Amino acid sequence: MDEEELRRRFRTPRGIMSLWAGWVLGPVGWALHQNAGFWIIPALCGGSRSPLWAISAVSLAVTAAGAAVSWRALRLLGGKWPKGEGGSTSDRSRFIAAGGVAVAALSALGIVIESAGIAVLDFCVGIP
Repeated sequence: MDEEELRRRFRTPRGIMSLWAGWVLGPVGWALHQNAGFWIIPALCGGSRSPLWAISAVSLAVTAAGAAVSWRALRLLGGKWPKGEGGSTSDRSRFIAAGGVAVAALSALGIVIESAGIAVLDFCVGIP
């Protein structure tokens, strides 16, 4: 794609949303994991851990969706980084898409680390 076509594509609402998907869906997935996990633990005390694993899977899916959309936008923009100021639309869009992939990846790492506790910790300690 040439510069003009990229500028038109990433100035539309759909194009802008594809750039920011990782920035938004990554932390949303992580927040979903934390909040739903804390909310459901008292109800699961002494029972199955399957709902916690399901929450982890759904949260990772949300985060992965954001990463995939940002990754697709990054691939569409190409992997060539600017040499100068980087003031063109494609340069700025490339930076935002790459940041979205990174934020989503860090959010997925947070979900995986929190999920490790499901496997090894007794989550009923301290619950009356």
